[in-house]
Amino acid sequence: MANGDIRQMLNMMQMFHISNKHMNLADASKLTSKEESIGLFDVLPQLFNKEKFSKLSDAEKIQLYFADPSMIPLFVQDNYIKARPFNATTQRTQKRQQLVHMELLSSAADSISDGDLFESSIRTQQQWSLMPLHGVLSTVRPAFFMQGTLTGRQNFPAWLGKFSSTKKNYRQLEDIRNHMQSKISATASEVCLQYLPLLKGPLSKPLLSGNPQSGIATVIECMDEYGLSREDWNSIFDICHFSSFSNPILAIPSSTKSKFTREFNKSHKAISSSKGRAAKEKIEPLIPENEEVEPEDDSEEQPETQSD
Repeated sequence: MANGDIRQMLNMMQMFHISNKHMNLADASKLTSKEESIGLFDVLPQLFNKEKFSKLSDAEKIQLYFADPSMIPLFVQDNYIKARPFNATTQRTQKRQQLVHMELLSSAADSISDGDLFESSIRTQQQWSLMPLHGVLSTVRPAFFMQGTLTGRQNFPAWLGKFSSTKKNYRQLEDIRNHMQSKISATASEVCLQYLPLLKGPLSKPLLSGNPQSGIATVIECMDEYGLSREDWNSIFDICHFSSFSNPILAIPSSTKSKFTREFNKSHKAISSSKGRAAKEKIEPLIPENEEVEPEDDSEEQPETQSD
């Protein structure tokens, strides 16, 4: 009845006890049919299949969303474009079918976008009472537009991997901005949109020239101008890399990269060590220069004795 989950079974019996004091075998079978758990990959075939979707009541459609409120909307978002809506296939001409299909896709996408706004309020403001409305906008309404047949296999939500990459890129961007703030005055978004695209050329093209030694010196000079580190150099090309464009540092020979790393570490190791010595020199003098310390006399003062 509860798939071996004792806590869920006790919760179901407690909820049943509110309206009934005794339970027989028939009541237990009804309770099982209502509270049977549904797997993540079993929800979409019920939502996007026209026959199954039309037989579900509104409460049952919402219950599919509550099978996993954090994952089901992501499954819908990642797979709704694979559905062939019934309302589009009933059109007479192919052009009309394509037009209606695009309109239904647009309506489903708008509903998913509206659901994201409610999810933001739920997560940030703890507005849990909005979850049924979020379920309608993110799950039930897109399925209403796209009900028909689901083609192909279900994709696991790609948003999870994209979200991890986004957090990594944002963390790298914050590090770059913190290193550059002594040279420029800009927010993280301004650095990403206005500085990094323009820095890609000066940080990569000199290393592709015929004279690697002079190119390395030029790149290091540009990095020092903006206070960038060797890790920032890699992060800039990771953040500005798009699938439709080739990464310029892939064309740089590995020998040039190794030499560039050695030259950068060698030149900046001296700077960091000199900063460390300067910091130590500032810590050592604990006494003002104008004051002199008198040595303490450990011998105790002897009392004067009168001579006879």
